[in-house]
Amino acid sequence: MHVQDTDDLSQLRNAGELTADEAINTLVSRYEQRPHCQPYTSVGDRLLIAFNPNESLELSSDKAALQYIDDYRDTSAGREPLPPHMFKVAEQSYLHMRRTGLSQSITFIGASGSGKTEQRRLTTHFFSLIRAHSKKDSRLYMRIQNADIVLEAFSHAKTA
Repeated sequence: MHVQDTDDLSQLRNAGELTADEAINTLVSRYEQRPHCQPYTSVGDRLLIAFNPNESLELSSDKAALQYIDDYRDTSAGREPLPPHMFKVAEQSYLHMRRTGLSQSITFIGASGSGKTEQRRLTTHFFSLIRAHSKKDSRLYMRIQNADIVLEAFSHAKTA
């Protein structure tokens, strides 16, 4: 994996002058031109845009998650950065939590069918892979999984 110039919209030469239509066209063009369907694009350090490909992708596998876990554990200078991914957002959140002891949040926003639930599941699964494997961590992970079931139920609730 390697980072391309368009992996981060904020780094484009004319980023400050992009209109909404130009940004959308850039995202769509980038998504359609990738040979292996890279649906993720960063906008700076704290925002990730994800297209829902409506299909299972290799980059959502445990193998891909393990690459980001290796990146988390590799503190050597000069390592090649990995491309944008939900796993990268989870990795950075976990790293910040571990370094500072502060709670972290990840917000998923999008229309119905945009992939929010799948991205949340990928994130939860990533945390299950990166965590330490103590009894305390196992209990915490089980609580997160149980909370995910409740969150899923609320996400399908209808309001009057």
